Amino acid sequence: MIRGRGDCGVTDAHCFGSARGLVSRDIDGHERWWDGAAWTEHLRAAPASTTATESGALQGRGIPVWAGVLIGVVAFGLVLGGGGMVAFAGAISGLTAEREGSGASGVGEAEAAEGMAIVPDVIGLTVADARVELEAVGLAIKTPWAEDDDIVATQLYSPGRELELGTEVFVTIEQPLEGSIDNPLPAGYPFGIWDVDPDDPWATITIAVKDPNADAAIAAASGLNDTARPGHHFVAVEYVVTAEADEPVWVEDLVGDWTLSQADGVQIPASDSVIVMPDGWTAPADVNDLYEGQTASAVVLYQVSDAYTGPLLASAYGAYVKVALPAA
Repeated sequence: MIRGRGDCGVTDAHCFGSARGLVSRDIDGHERWWDGAAWTEHLRAAPASTTATESGALQGRGIPVWAGVLIGVVAFGLVLGGGGMVAFAGAISGLTAEREGSGASGVGEAEAAEGMAIVPDVIGLTVADARVELEAVGLAIKTPWAEDDDIVATQLYSPGRELELGTEVFVTIEQPLEGSIDNPLPAGYPFGIWDVDPDDPWATITIAVKDPNADAAIAAASGLNDTARPGHHFVAVEYVVTAEADEPVWVEDLVGDWTLSQADGVQIPASDSVIVMPDGWTAPADVNDLYEGQTASAVVLYQVSDAYTGPLLASAYGAYVKVALPAA
């Protein structure tokens, strides 16, 4: 309760907080309200059931004591001007901090059960920073082939999930690990084909040029084979596939996922003009299914422009690999 001071509108008046704001009551029991800029001219008799005690005037109207204190501080700030408003700001800061510290908001840091950890959000962090965040709560990071300065794009377990301590959180990075058309993987790279875990591929494939000028070999294989169209020559590319899992690998389907291109991205379609392969060359459709530990090769023929002398790239799954040239 603030007592005295002519700003309440009447001599020897009482000012106190109510559900409608700051109230002024004169010695005759009439009330009026502060509307934020001035006191209202309207007067009314105070309710008989209301008393102006420090606690009753606040609690009797259903307002917590701390809220009444804030209202009183507002009034005091208005009376004192700028200095009072400084005090008002300090009061709000103090009360807010007190309520937050006491848990009044009902929101706090999630705590993991014993032997468990809460997954942090590491998307957008570098791999190095993500590792620090995960290890700080007792988890580990799993991201094969990534560099420490790569940026995390996705994470396998969503933030806030509870996992057992020591669980590996698999993340991917923003740039494809397998290489881009401007920076393809090196020739002879053993490309792993996997579904969930890159450390557990179900097949591995390497790609190399078997014969950069295969026209003579194709012509000798059978008179049924067509020659390359004008301005082009045959290039034989060999796909060597190794099965890494118990499930069978369909070589024809696997090789069919790959395309050949020039370094500038121009696609080179597989040739359909060869009926009979040279001896020792097996078309993908003629390769049997492979099982764990088995390896087989399949040869695909392409017609490449005579004018193109740059490197050849094989691509699949968003990755580009340089096609290895045969040893001189």
